[in-house]
Amino acid sequence: MIKAVIFDCDGTVYDNCGAGDLGDVLGLKRAYDELGINAELPSKETLMKKMGSPYPVFFKGIIPDESFEDANPLAMKYAVEEAVKLVRAGKGKLYPGAIETMAALRKAGIRMGMATNGNKPYIKAVVETYKLDRLLDIYMSYQEVKGDKGDVVSEELRQLKVRPENALMVGDRKSDMEAARKAGCKAIGATYGYGSKEELKDADFMISRITQLPSLVEKC
Repeated sequence: MIKAVIFDCDGTVYDNCGAGDLGDVLGLKRAYDELGINAELPSKETLMKKMGSPYPVFFKGIIPDESFEDANPLAMKYAVEEAVKLVRAGKGKLYPGAIETMAALRKAGIRMGMATNGNKPYIKAVVETYKLDRLLDIYMSYQEVKGDKGDVVSEELRQLKVRPENALMVGDRKSDMEAARKAGCKAIGATYGYGSKEELKDADFMISRITQLPSLVEKC
């Protein structure tokens, strides 16, 4: 019996519609300008491929190797600042039916969490801007645990007092499927997000719309 659902953020509940990748570009530009680095800024396509990666290594392969150690901390700091401003300005949007889906799960007595490889200020901005705190029982960033996203999921389930076998992890990237496996819960691949069906091939189930989740929970 399913008692909890842990959601990924970007590409699962929230479509950043440029808030994330534009924030990354603006943050990276600030870091380059401050350090006097003359390097090309990444395309949207490049950044979207990196979406879902742990943030400490998000800019790996984007920032020139010889500048990575100096530029990465600044780029992360500034990118988060820029992305938070864009989120709070309403740049992104929730996926259609997200609120209704979460409300239905809550009405059914399902506990809910959100786990992200992004920074805490970013997920906090998303949750507060779209008033998800009235539906979520908990939301956490990788910054709050010593480990990876799987450890975030495990910690949320521990705090919710739900056993892994009674939980689902919903996400759109391979890292979400890996997080579910590490935490010991079922993996639900959100094919409507940023990832491909190929990288979600290890999911226990797939959904093409978030609104399909309540009926899936009932079946599990």
